[in-house]
Amino acid sequence: MANSSNRLAQIPEEILQETLQYLDESDLYHFAQLCRWSYDKAIPLLWQDIELVDCRTPSSEVPDLVDEHDDTPIIRKLLVLATNSWIATHVHSLAHRCHLPPPAIFYELPRISFQGRTLSCDVRTLRILQKACQNLINLHTLRIVFGHWNLTRGLLVGLLGNPNGSTIRHLWLENCSIAGISARILQSFNLQGLESLRMRRLPLLTYAGRHDSQEVYNRGLFPDWRTDGSFDMRQDGRGGAIKTSTELLRVQEAAVRNLVLAGNSELDLEEAGKQFDLLFKEAHNFDDLIYSQLPDIGMLISSIQQEISDADKSATQSVRRLFDRQDQDFMPSDADPFPAFLHILEHSAASLTSLNLDWVLFRRTDRSASSESQSSLENLFNTLFKIRFPCLRAFQFRNAVVPEAELPQDVYLLDTCGVSPGSTLEPDLCVAWLEMHPKLRCLAWSADRFFRHRKETTPELQSRVDKVISKLGRSLEDLRVDTVYSRSGEFKTDNSDDPLDAARRQSRRRFVSEFAARMQKLESLKLEGGIPRDEKREAIRALRQSPLQKVVMIGVNCPLGNTWGFCGRDIGSLGINEDPNDPDDFGSLEEEDKDEIIRLGTTGPDTVDSNEVFEAEYGWPPSQPLTHTLASYHANTITELKFCGYRGAPLLWNPTPIAQYMLAPLRHFHNLRHLILSLWLHTLWEGDHRDDEILDYWLNRRDPSTTALVVTNDEEPTGWAKELAEKYDPSVMAARIVTLMGPYISEEAKSQSGGVHVRASFCIGSYGGLFDFDVNIGKAADGSDELRSWKGPREELHPERRAEKLKNRRWFGMPVRRDLGDGKRSMSISL
Repeated sequence: MANSSNRLAQIPEEILQETLQYLDESDLYHFAQLCRWSYDKAIPLLWQDIELVDCRTPSSEVPDLVDEHDDTPIIRKLLVLATNSWIATHVHSLAHRCHLPPPAIFYELPRISFQGRTLSCDVRTLRILQKACQNLINLHTLRIVFGHWNLTRGLLVGLLGNPNGSTIRHLWLENCSIAGISARILQSFNLQGLESLRMRRLPLLTYAGRHDSQEVYNRGLFPDWRTDGSFDMRQDGRGGAIKTSTELLRVQEAAVRNLVLAGNSELDLEEAGKQFDLLFKEAHNFDDLIYSQLPDIGMLISSIQQEISDADKSATQSVRRLFDRQDQDFMPSDADPFPAFLHILEHSAASLTSLNLDWVLFRRTDRSASSESQSSLENLFNTLFKIRFPCLRAFQFRNAVVPEAELPQDVYLLDTCGVSPGSTLEPDLCVAWLEMHPKLRCLAWSADRFFRHRKETTPELQSRVDKVISKLGRSLEDLRVDTVYSRSGEFKTDNSDDPLDAARRQSRRRFVSEFAARMQKLESLKLEGGIPRDEKREAIRALRQSPLQKVVMIGVNCPLGNTWGFCGRDIGSLGINEDPNDPDDFGSLEEEDKDEIIRLGTTGPDTVDSNEVFEAEYGWPPSQPLTHTLASYHANTITELKFCGYRGAPLLWNPTPIAQYMLAPLRHFHNLRHLILSLWLHTLWEGDHRDDEILDYWLNRRDPSTTALVVTNDEEPTGWAKELAEKYDPSVMAARIVTLMGPYISEEAKSQSGGVHVRASFCIGSYGGLFDFDVNIGKAADGSDELRSWKGPREELHPERRAEKLKNRRWFGMPVRRDLGDGKRSMSISL
């Protein structure tokens, strides 16, 4: 198509590019095939953000033989990037992940090691990856989320260690291992331009987690002589489970150890090598099959195969090199991630603006935990808090989930550290670090680790603490605090007599009175984990001077209050799928004072004097619902609210009467644009829970080829089929969300251009999958509530949801703001 006859070519380039952004991937692909001109316009957009993901491939020849981690999709993309430098120059962000869902945080995360040696181990793949990285000269964002160990190391070395390559500005490492990179290679890393670093749910010290029982994902069948390999069940992220191949980490460690201990004896070395190579037998067979079916683009595969020797192909050889003391990359152990972690921090310190350490693992909690070196743990924090980051604006350290992420007992952000006998922590460790970083705008920390339970600081240190808090009070915009989740859920108030619980309670309450009450500029507040409801209320009151726009509360129980009655008795006939006799299930569902909530729930907000001196009032006597307090103090400024916690949450169908009074104060938030909340979906039908059938129904609705929902006659559905259609059909549920929530949302807010976005989140399935419905509620011409648009149900790992969470994460990459209409802007809803 000549440009003279191509009217699209006459459109100004900036308008053309903005227009093409509205095309989905399929449309762009077809547009690229029209002509050379359209190819040149579409390809940069198609390759701007790429994802390297493996797949699961059953054998077409051998029954029950499955390649659980087939790298074919990854290799195909790498071949293009390695052989077409023009396409590679248009890649701006790259993500790598395993096709399996990441480990569930409470049970699976501490029991999984991310150092699986048999995944992506083929030397040809790693050579192609190396050549592809050399062409990625304009890449600025790298995300590795549940990455294969070999590819994780290959990407870090290939992209950060390439002197002529791109400058990575944003690095996201989650559910992966950064161990196994030698000191010499680390020295070659270019980290001077790194601006944001997010490290999430990954180990920072050797043996972190429940090491004795940790498993690695594996590839292929298991030889008969090995009894530690098996197929294991893992949560699939959709409320169910999947079966995949795993083996105990200690099996692979033993094979490595035997190889090292073989020493100089060729006979012993040969035997140890044979045993080690058996680990990789099936993986090599799968890879040979993959490469026999791949196109040899630019003869690259052929040239690589000619370059590598049989020794290069051997898994044994790669490990032997790591333990060869004559080799320049010698490492005493390739299992310790701390050297890489420390190097990345120290060499990016000058440019880093955002540092997020989110549920990182550094404690060992198995039977050998008693031998854990306290000095190693304290050394990590001593090292971290000695580094100065002159450009730092956001620092987040979150640890609300598992014991493996718990802070050392003597680390306090605004108090004396290292008071225990033998501690190596300096008394002003954290205070001195905060003094070096006076421009923080975002801070995340454990609520019970700001202060000790008693005020015992020296006058000199207390004076410094007061100055730090005063500066933060004038600079902080985003505050996120958490405590470790309680399996039984959060109580209205903490009345525990246990000395440790009492100390933590006093520490949290000092945070409210001595820190939160002095904040003046906060726009966003997040409270997560086992924080009792009265302490959440007092934090809201303490922040009376701050112009809060966004408030997030996340727990096990519904933060708004308990709509199910004492121990869930008010909804017993609806069949909640938990054991009402188990105190861990329902023990924290306390009785609400219904009379007082009904009396005050529909009253207007209280008048609050922003200049009043804050005095905390703990306990939960008969009073208005939490939303009423929130409205009284912050309704005029809030644009986004998020309340997550399923126990006690309002039911989508047949909510209990008290729910309306807990939701009623939402009517006073006239600037509200985004509301996210947990709702409960009961699944009982004729005595059985039908979670799996509902999930199948939802997932089948997405597949246009399915015949499961095709109506074969004109008869009206009956029984369970009728129940599915009338209560669980996605369009019916979207309309029901509008009917339920619409009356509790401000008429003024719904009348704004764009209406109000409501995300209703449901927990469903035997393994607790989270599914979201997104609806937009506006006003129709006749003044009634109107469902303007909806999406759902979408699980957390749904491609669109995953992309949203990766791209809209605040304090990572470019800040994202949302259009509200009427020329207004809102903070990103992503957390």
